[in-house]
Order: sequence, then structure tokens, then C-alpha cells
Amino acid sequence: MKRQEALPPRLEKIASMLPGGTQMVDIGTDHAFLPIALVQRGVYLSAVAADVRTGPLQVAAQHIREAGLSGRIRPCLSDGFDALQPEDCETVVMAGMGGFLISELLERGFREGKLAKLRYLLVQPQSEPDRVRRTLHACGLRIDREQMALDRGKYYLMIGAVPGEEQYREDEYLFGRDLAARRDPVFAEWLTAELVKNRAIMRDLEQHPDPSPAALERLGEIRQQSLMAERILWAWKSPSE
Repeated sequence: MKRQEALPPRLEKIASMLPGGTQMVDIGTDHAFLPIALVQRGVYLSAVAADVRTGPLQVAAQHIREAGLSGRIRPCLSDGFDALQPEDCETVVMAGMGGFLISELLERGFREGKLAKLRYLLVQPQSEPDRVRRTLHACGLRIDREQMALDRGKYYLMIGAVPGEEQYREDEYLFGRDLAARRDPVFAEWLTAELVKNRAIMRDLEQHPDPSPAALERLGEIRQQSLMAERILWAWKSPSE
């Protein structure tokens, strides 16, 4: 069996969060680096490497063969969960997608019964994490933990979820609950960077001589989000903490 090269930090963080077991599926697997590493390490006995694109899936199949894992990892051409069975989806990873797409695929997967046997879900949204958190709750999932990783200058958010019920406040949908509660240092770096970016956007919008209604609405949203972020950071620095 060919030894797998080290995973990039964002995938290594995902691997560290997964509970292990008999079966997992990687939706949007790209080149199948994650399922190969998980099976090689004995975290899972078998896996499905699913992707909607034939090109990357062919590369994934080649990597699986080179790793000597053709009998344990199955490449699968699938639009989300369409070509999968509930038995495939005890543990699900969805990484490298926008938040809208993750939400859409999850809603469809639950509606069609593909996720009836789900035990653990890990998503890594590239955008709209608040939408993803709302979708998880709407689908009957509870957020188990969150992690962040800095990989080649970009911040990545990982959200792990299990069956259960919960609701968040508005600021928790925007920024999560677990990362703030644990005072995660990477999250603090990201939140500080977001504040700097938002302040620059607000300056540009405020200096516009005749802002449109949409621009004014956007300005209000960014101000509100910035206030929420500042409260989180202020709470961390409070001497009473």
C-alpha cells in the first residue's frame, strides 16, 4: 500500500474532528485525498469518494488504485447524495463548497431519505456559514463542535453536527457558539481580520454621495455584524473574565 502524503491543514483539521467508524462518504471529494488518508489511518474501514465532476473523479479513482485501496474506497459519480444509499451516509463530510450549495444538498438529502442513518456530519462552508448553521438546525441537527484552520493564508471553518435539537441567537448563527466559548485563537484572528475588512467597506459606503437603498441596507447589515463581532472580542478582553 502506497503511503499517503500529509494532508493540508484544512483537511487535517477535518480528519481530527471525525469520530471514526465503519463507513464514511466524502461529498465533493475532488482527488480523494481525505478518504484515502482516513482509511489508511484506520479511522474508517471503508469509504465512498463522491463527486459530481467526472474529471476529478477519474483522478480520485487513480489515487485510490495507487494507494492499494480499490476494495475499500468506492469512487461514485453523484450530484450530492443522489447516487448514494442511507447505508453509505453514517458519517458525511462536505468540504470546499459554498454555504448555499451545502444547504441545498443537505435539505434534499434529508427530504429524500438519504440521510436517515446519519450519525455525524462535518461541513466546511466556503461562504455563508450562518445559512449553513440555520440549515443544520432546520434539518434536526445539533452543532457538536466547530474548528478553524489557517491554510496558505486562508481561513477555513469546520462545523461538526449530530442528530439533536437546538436554537441559536442571531450572533451565534453569524459567528458560531463553540469557537467563541473556547476562545479559539484562529477564530480570534479571523474575527479581527473580518472587523478590519468590514470597517473598510463601511467607510466606502459612507463616503458615497448618493447611496442606493441596497447600499444603505448593506451598510446597516455590516454595522450590525461588526457590533456583534466587537462584543465577542471585548468579552474576551474583559478583566472580569
